[in-house]
Amino acid sequence: FKNNEYDGIIKEEKDDLIKQVVEMYEKFTEDKMMWDLAFVRESARMREEGMMAESYDNGYASGKRAMLQSLIMTKYGQDESEWLESLTVKQLEKITEEILKEITLDELKNKVEK
Repeated sequence: FKNNEYDGIIKEEKDDLIKQVVEMYEKFTEDKMMWDLAFVRESARMREEGMMAESYDNGYASGKRAMLQSLIMTKYGQDESEWLESLTVKQLEKITEEILKEITLDELKNKVEK
């Protein structure tokens, strides 16, 4: 931190700087209210990130099912929405690969469910 002009650290030696950081950490951990606030904030951030990822996954799967239902209806003339709802995203991806081949609906189902 050579030439550092930050008010809290006035050109301290490395050891003194480390000592200050340790002291600040100890003060922080001793302050239960501050510690609890940090924990709550971090928990909320992690929960929000998880909810966003889950929302994206659900939206992706829902859109994929709608697209595949339309393709199956066009190609085979059958409503397979119940079957599509029972499949995982990985299985839906497999349908995307297989549906372009000249196979029957039963063959498609067998390949996807393996």
